[in-house]
Amino acid sequence: MEITRDFLNSGIKEGCIPCYEQCRILGILYPPPKKWKDKVIGKNILDSRAEKYLSLKEKTDINPKQLKKLKRKNYSEQHEYKPKNSYKPFCEPTYTEDGKHVIITKEWLLSGMTAGVGLKHSQAKVLGVDSKKTGWLDGIIGAEITVAVANKYIKLKTAIPSVRCKKSQKKQNAKKFINDFLKSESEGVTNRKSVEGKMSTVRYLSASYNKDMIIQYIKKMPYKEFLKTPYWKVIADYQKYNAGYKCVICGSSNVLNVHHTTYKHHGDEVTHIEDLITVCRECHKAIHGIK
Repeated sequence: MEITRDFLNSGIKEGCIPCYEQCRILGILYPPPKKWKDKVIGKNILDSRAEKYLSLKEKTDINPKQLKKLKRKNYSEQHEYKPKNSYKPFCEPTYTEDGKHVIITKEWLLSGMTAGVGLKHSQAKVLGVDSKKTGWLDGIIGAEITVAVANKYIKLKTAIPSVRCKKSQKKQNAKKFINDFLKSESEGVTNRKSVEGKMSTVRYLSASYNKDMIIQYIKKMPYKEFLKTPYWKVIADYQKYNAGYKCVICGSSNVLNVHHTTYKHHGDEVTHIEDLITVCRECHKAIHGIK
């Protein structure tokens, strides 16, 4: 179906903005940018996704402009804190009339690539292209692929690669990773300039080291010391990037922190990015009950 202004308004409560899940359905960032309605009106989405959008009306969030007017000390009492999924919404694909295929557009294709890395080998294999040949991008624009292939292409952007290593090699890799990423004086990733590129490097390295050694090492570290490591800086920068450099609670962009919603996977944040959210300093204090 085609997105209209009436459809968008019927899915949110008065004075509210779409929730994170609704933004993901519409293919926009959360919190939604200014004039977000104008950016999605006229686009086509599947009927099932439209129904999902409308069903989430009760989850819509209060407008950040109104939220700032509320007193911070009463915030935690008036609004129940709900962790947000950290996954960055991708560009909504263009479906064929039967809804069984996706028409590849340049915008959608680029949204699935990693900045500073480009098209991964696994993604090129899924799309059936040779990314080493010049002009491959223009050659695939306008082609049709199944919805399953499109979903797999997007999923591979954040997938951890499978790397075969002997146990002895994994131990050596873990020791090198500790020296390169888990000491405050370490340089970390120096061969990547983009936030996504650095995160992609750390994800690749995480597939080749002894995970238990890394987790145990991190858990023994003082937490304040852990926050100074290149490992945490890469993950925190990536999480802020995913949130559009805005607090997921109030929408502020002043003094951002990355908060653990749970410490169950502490030491393995690289594969459990969903445990982290981006919040401003004031909201971070409110979460921990600090005045």
